[in-house]
Amino acid sequence: MGFTPPSKPEAGFMRANFCGTRVPGLPWLEHMGGNPNTGPTLCMDLDIFKYGPDNTWAQDLFFATKEASGYTHIQVSFGDADSQGWTIAETVKYALRWKARGGFIDVFVLGGGGPYKHWGDRDSMWAHNKDLVTPWIEAFIEAKAVDSLCVGWQLDGWHSGTSAVDNIIGMCELVRGRIGILACHWIHDACAWWDDATAAKYGIDDRFSFYAFMHNRGYLNRAYLQYDVNAPISDYTPDGQPTSGVQGTIRDVARAMQPGQLVTPYEYAGQDQFNDPDKRSEESGDLRGYLALCAGVELGGFGNGARYPDGHAI
Repeated sequence: MGFTPPSKPEAGFMRANFCGTRVPGLPWLEHMGGNPNTGPTLCMDLDIFKYGPDNTWAQDLFFATKEASGYTHIQVSFGDADSQGWTIAETVKYALRWKARGGFIDVFVLGGGGPYKHWGDRDSMWAHNKDLVTPWIEAFIEAKAVDSLCVGWQLDGWHSGTSAVDNIIGMCELVRGRIGILACHWIHDACAWWDDATAAKYGIDDRFSFYAFMHNRGYLNRAYLQYDVNAPISDYTPDGQPTSGVQGTIRDVARAMQPGQLVTPYEYAGQDQFNDPDKRSEESGDLRGYLALCAGVELGGFGNGARYPDGHAI
């Protein structure tokens, strides 16, 4: 791998599968991913909110399946909980139920657009978002229900460089020193975002200056990398020809980072699993996750499943 994963659960090393987990006994609900006609229900971490806050039986099935797979972290998306009618208190209570089992909570704050009320308003600045997100963040911190915070899902897909950096600064200033792991989820290979305005105001004009800026101010220390589910993992094709794979992208991002900043391969099978888990099984995603971890640099864990080739949990 190029590094040794910690032998015990740690908040700073994510072991998660936000999308690929099938949960035996859990009924499939409308608008969930996967194929409801074959196999156990595919339940994304954000789907659990569809069952309602009082259905602890669904949560228990979900939690037990995560534990059986060796996962230690679950994603709690504020926008998805809110859109399903959950209150802040109900969402905190859910998170604390997982933490009581020894797990870790990774909260996702801003969305990448879609049906998330105002959690995904395009190009919205921190001044627009802070009154919405602050009560949620403060409640989770007060209850000790958060171990890591992701500023936004696909932040570069719904925000300009200006608004992305503005929200990162505002949110990280709010939580700095109170939440140790601070991340963003990215769909562009640079795992960073900038424009002419960030270059003029902050000196951020490439991924190197982006991560230097974040490091010097105690802001982001993780990058959640989303990658094309059909892209090769390795740097070489089966016949030995060089290609652009996930491993090479991970190393490229890592080269731009400062000490303490780590890449976390976060999504590398998810879209296929959401569309049809019979096409991309949890086991297939786990293999892609393991190979992503073999990029040759220290990583912050994995977000879409990973397992050693012999089947043992990482």
